[in-house]
Amino acid sequence: MKLLLERWRLFAESEEESIVLKWDEVDSIFKIFHLSSVKLGTEDEHEFTPRVPRFPMQDNTGAVIEDDFTKRVSVAPTIRQAYDALMKKGVKLYLYAADSRKLNTDNVKVLDLGAEFEKCRQKLSNPEMNNIYGAQVKPKPFELQYYLMARDLDLERYDSSEDEFKTVKPSELPRQFMMDWKNCVPDAGASEVAPSGEEWILEPTNMFFIGETDDNNETVEITKRASNLIDSLR
Repeated sequence: MKLLLERWRLFAESEEESIVLKWDEVDSIFKIFHLSSVKLGTEDEHEFTPRVPRFPMQDNTGAVIEDDFTKRVSVAPTIRQAYDALMKKGVKLYLYAADSRKLNTDNVKVLDLGAEFEKCRQKLSNPEMNNIYGAQVKPKPFELQYYLMARDLDLERYDSSEDEFKTVKPSELPRQFMMDWKNCVPDAGASEVAPSGEEWILEPTNMFFIGETDDNNETVEITKRASNLIDSLR
């Protein structure tokens, strides 16, 4: 990504007009996208630092059912998938991108959660209890308590029914069981809805503020600086 970074900094003082591009055109230029509800910092170039999620996915009982201990930056290979992962409709968000499809030197390493999903399903599911890991699973959704029961873990120790501030989570399990959950997210696999397409970056990575976007028209109002960068990559 070094060459892309050099080009980005070259256009720091750009005075070109901003432009509006459709999502698919922006998708064709960059490989990695991240959406934020706020502008991150005062600069258009931002270093994303891997962190554990503040609000990991939960089951119907409020127990956490995704890896809540691996530090990561969640990204997606398309803007649509980044939007869908946030489950926010009609909201204007700030778009960050990295890793150009046009430069062979770009090689930001990402972890494809879809490729990890089958391993997660095999380790976490209990077919005899109709407890299959995934999103929108039938006949009933996955629940952590059945995973604990199948492994003879003390349910009382992890019971949060009498403590509204306690959340059962994989990171609190004995290590050999905690590691079953590594790189696991329920909606990463195929289900009644499309896979999320979520990917993780596991190292600090610079991404570039491309512009503001929303899903009403599926367009991005490209910043002046990003406009010149995109022109140079076409």
